[in-house]
Amino acid sequence: MQQYLNSTRCRRQMLLSHFQGSEVTSVGQTEKCCDNCKKKLKRNQMTTNVSSQQSMDGKKDFAEEAKILFGAIESTGGAFGLAVPIYVVRGSVSIYFNL
Repeated sequence: MQQYLNSTRCRRQMLLSHFQGSEVTSVGQTEKCCDNCKKKLKRNQMTTNVSSQQSMDGKKDFAEEAKILFGAIESTGGAFGLAVPIYVVRGSVSIYFNL
């Protein structure tokens, strides 16, 4: 039972293999299969998104993030330095930042 709970393999595949007595390989790798398959697909999508943002030389393009930060600096009037716009972009709910 502990192996089943702690496993990162497809839970459905493990159960079917256990009750059929032979290894089942035709299931898994779908979002509706089990929690482990869902996590694995989500992790693969995240790494695909990150790698698509990187150029051939391994550098990441921060153009969108820079646009957001500069927009926050402009909306605060540029009078607060860099810390306040960063708090605004991050969504701080501090009373200090009622702008």
